[in-house]
Amino acid sequence: MAIMYGEASRYLKRIEQIEKYSSISWSIFLVIFPLVVIYQNLEIITDPPLIILIKLFVLAIMYSPIIWFIYRERTKAEKEYYKFYRGGKAEGAIYYELAKLSNYFFVFQDIKIGDQGNIDFVVLGPTGLFSIEVKSHQGVIAFNGKELTLNNSPFQEKDILKQAMAEALSLHGHLKEKIGMEIFVNPALVFASSAIMHFGLKSVNNVFVIQKLFLRKLICSGKRIYTPDDISKVSLSLKELVQSE
Repeated sequence: MAIMYGEASRYLKRIEQIEKYSSISWSIFLVIFPLVVIYQNLEIITDPPLIILIKLFVLAIMYSPIIWFIYRERTKAEKEYYKFYRGGKAEGAIYYELAKLSNYFFVFQDIKIGDQGNIDFVVLGPTGLFSIEVKSHQGVIAFNGKELTLNNSPFQEKDILKQAMAEALSLHGHLKEKIGMEIFVNPALVFASSAIMHFGLKSVNNVFVIQKLFLRKLICSGKRIYTPDDISKVSLSLKELVQSE
């Protein structure tokens, strides 16, 4: 088993926060809000039926903005939960896949360099150093000569090839500054879902784009280029980048 460092990523932590906030706020609303409305309007039960209906209609109009606001916030929370749940589930799947590597490999989860974005995983071993960006998208992944596409359309959020390359370059620059070594970093985009692609182990614009099933093969297929002393030196620097919050 690989030697693992790091804690649950921002995805998994955010899932817990959203779930807790959503559950508590919705429970409070469902219990307290009806009680408040009933308490403020107890007298309507003594009115004639037509008057009761009219008052209930007026109450519905009065409180509809509050109900709509709560409903909108609840819907937003559910959408955000799904987004982070999907991302967290993908990272969890990659975590367990990387854990299957031999104990010659070190896996660092959720590391951050300066004020730049987080790198989902960094793997260090005899065959090299890999920065791994995890994606959870489903569909057909292709390359149009400029950028990756999902079902024939560019990815909406960002150019994920550039994202993966930027993370690798950032890690390379950090190690060069900290320990004075020119460490080549292999950038990889790994799709944890059932995304379809046909790149094999050939890079796309110098970035490996693979499914989860090929991840360990990618990492282990190279020649041994680092000695135990090299690995020890680099791993000490990487440990300092692991998020501990």
